[in-house]
Amino acid sequence: MFTIFDGGIASAPIAPRPKASKLSHSERLHRDLEAHRDSQSAILAKARQAKELVRTPFAEFVLDRVADDESREAEVLRRIAASLHDALTWSHSPDALPDRGSEGEREQAIKLLQDMLRLEQGRARSARRLAKSYAGIGSGLEQALLERSATLAESNAGLLKLWLGNVKTATQTGSTTRVLSRRAGSRPAGSDRDASPPIAA
Repeated sequence: MFTIFDGGIASAPIAPRPKASKLSHSERLHRDLEAHRDSQSAILAKARQAKELVRTPFAEFVLDRVADDESREAEVLRRIAASLHDALTWSHSPDALPDRGSEGEREQAIKLLQDMLRLEQGRARSARRLAKSYAGIGSGLEQALLERSATLAESNAGLLKLWLGNVKTATQTGSTTRVLSRRAGSRPAGSDRDASPPIAA
């Protein structure tokens, strides 16, 4: 009897490869954030090592600026990671970033923050102009520091805009809640009962 083995050795069936498990968006975010933190930590470590080796005041000055920025950024990233961990584990850590909250702010505080926003925006524009004026002068350190100052001012302005936007949202939400509460409190007696006529059997 002819079989499939008469013409040679039959190949075994190939088992399908198991599909790689897909990460959720939150899991991918956690992975990418940790990779970002590792990269930032490596920069800070290199800056500290380099400061022990450099000889010139110029290099020390530059490394101090970098190390200071990276140290502050490390703290911010640590709190971002704590917030993400809380979201993934349904927990609450004191190290997490603060919630927006629904309470309002004092009018004086809002006015001061609005003034700060205008000042930061003006500082950014001024630093950019000065940086252009310093182009080609000296070692270029002044221009680089002024560009850095402008970027910082723009970043601060972005944070202030975000805060003011959240205050506006909280204020609108609070006003709506108060209006609804007043309306609920002014209902006539028995208005919460079904006003539709009974259905005849």
